[in-house]
Amino acid sequence: MTESPVTPRVRVAWPLRPSTSPPIKPLPHESVGKGHTRLLGRNLRLDAGDQSCTALASGAGHREAGEVAGVSERTVRRRLEQSAFQEQVAVQREQLISRTTDRLTGLSGIAVDTLSALVSSDDTPPAVRRRAAMGILATHRVWRDAGEIEDRLRLLEQEFAIAATEQSEGSR
Repeated sequence: MTESPVTPRVRVAWPLRPSTSPPIKPLPHESVGKGHTRLLGRNLRLDAGDQSCTALASGAGHREAGEVAGVSERTVRRRLEQSAFQEQVAVQREQLISRTTDRLTGLSGIAVDTLSALVSSDDTPPAVRRRAAMGILATHRVWRDAGEIEDRLRLLEQEFAIAATEQSEGSR
């Protein structure tokens, strides 16, 4: 059985565009003195909170985030007990992932062209050509699988929406 080629379902963003992600919203706070704010009932330095939040969103541990922000590991842990701070870390992490995905999508065309040139060129050493070919095949499988999963998910969502509509109409 011949497999039909699957085109990856991605936005092509070349040349690279600025992120379309919404700007990061500051945590709710009020000024309580020079360089300090009140956040969820605790006096915290806003700049230190923002720095630790950004560090945590970027994958830093509690100790590293505290060092970046100039606060203790305990302070970072205490802030993470606050739901608003947890939410801010999650929002910043999602925005970071979105921006990174946009950049990688924009570069994917160049990467494919580079691999294609390596595989096609007689000047490329055989070992490099083999590695490039293996990379192409592995990447193709990932894109194909992702496309199939996306198609299946879309069908399930449609079936769920139809079933929900039928159920709501039947209960009237």
